[in-house]
Amino acid sequence: MAIEFLDDVKVEAGLEVTGTLKDSNGAVGTSGQVLSSTVSGTDWVDAGGVNIGDDNLVISDTTRTLTLNAAGAAASNFTIKKTNGTDTIIQFSDGATLINDTFILTNNNINVGGAITLREAGTNGQHHISLNAPYSLAANNAYILPNAFPTSDKVLQSSSTGAMSWVAAGSGGGTNIANTNLTADASRTLTLGGYSLSFLDSSADVIATIQATGNQFYGGTFSLRTHSTTTAPTLRLSSGTSNNYTGIRSPDTLSGSTVYTLPTADGTSGQTLTTDGAGAMSWATAGAGSARSLITAGGGRILIGTSSDSGLRGLVLGGSIGFNYYNWTTQMRYSNIVNLSGLSTPGTTIENISPYYANQGAFQALASGDVVIQGTIEGPNSTDIYSQFLYIYVFKVPAAIVTAMGNGNAQNNTNYSLVASAQCRMPASSATTRPQSFISSNGVSVSQGDWIFAAVTFDAAVTSNRYFNINFQMYTS
Repeated sequence: MAIEFLDDVKVEAGLEVTGTLKDSNGAVGTSGQVLSSTVSGTDWVDAGGVNIGDDNLVISDTTRTLTLNAAGAAASNFTIKKTNGTDTIIQFSDGATLINDTFILTNNNINVGGAITLREAGTNGQHHISLNAPYSLAANNAYILPNAFPTSDKVLQSSSTGAMSWVAAGSGGGTNIANTNLTADASRTLTLGGYSLSFLDSSADVIATIQATGNQFYGGTFSLRTHSTTTAPTLRLSSGTSNNYTGIRSPDTLSGSTVYTLPTADGTSGQTLTTDGAGAMSWATAGAGSARSLITAGGGRILIGTSSDSGLRGLVLGGSIGFNYYNWTTQMRYSNIVNLSGLSTPGTTIENISPYYANQGAFQALASGDVVIQGTIEGPNSTDIYSQFLYIYVFKVPAAIVTAMGNGNAQNNTNYSLVASAQCRMPASSATTRPQSFISSNGVSVSQGDWIFAAVTFDAAVTSNRYFNINFQMYTS
């Protein structure tokens, strides 16, 4: 039986409904729906405002606040997860284990870290700035930003616990030694490339410069200057146990640039450091270096005839033979076991020479040093000598020959070491100035008391007898 009321019904006590309750449309609703009042009646509707998954929320009338449990209460959070219902995308949390509110942002891509993206104004496009987490982290990191803006020209620096602050560029970072002292914890390399590194004083004057050549440091130059216009700088080599030092100082005035090249090895006791006039320094016996100890000097006219053979014969420059007219008819070298070729190599070349010629031209070195022979040669105006070379060789007499010379004994041919050589090229045509100079620059060292001699050979064939005038000096330097 149904009871119908045509006017309002007021129930002042409890109302118990054991059946269905219909809305104004006669609908009984579905499970979970609520009876909602309309302007003209009622309507069963889905539960609204409690499940954002069912309806979009529009806040238009006032500000709304989502309040989590207060700090110190049981942990609560508001979480947005991805479709698997497990992985968190965004989470707001305020729990007993957290001191500060935390905003967590992850990425639903398991291969990419979370990111905060800040887009430009919509009227300008869709470009953005993104702050991304690394793909992998060994532990949680929290960076605390500074509490105020910096002054200009500052950079953001972090402590080992993530506390960030504004500091001057290079301060504490090991990039500007003007701001802080630097301490190297391992070997470090400064690569200059093709540039130079200069040290300036407070007036911007260069104190020292390290100059690289090309892309490597070979052949590099270290320059030391002072800002003083009257006093040259001093290179100080300090003692490790005191403030004492040894100084090397340049003259206050130089007429040009000079580079001194040190010897490759230490000298013997009592030797002095000498220079060859071009900056190459060497050790020499005191008093012998620049004084040039003369061994012998001479000159005369020599004859080169058609019987000459540059590979086997030569004229000795010494004794009674090399200073005067002489035409070789006998080999200076006993055989052609080793043929001289060009200047050959002093210090390594061994020649098989007849002792007769060595005895004729041998002279004793009065001081130790490198052997030098120099002089001039003038040849005739003959086409068969134009542009041809005369070679001058200096040999050291072996000890066995020296002993035989002192005892008046005969000695078979033996090996002689080449100690210096030079070449003299004849003019290419009928030249007005005929004498041609020569000087050896490859001499090796001999000791005081060694016996040496020189010889000349002609590296060509002549069509008839040709006369050459020669003057020479032989010395140690």
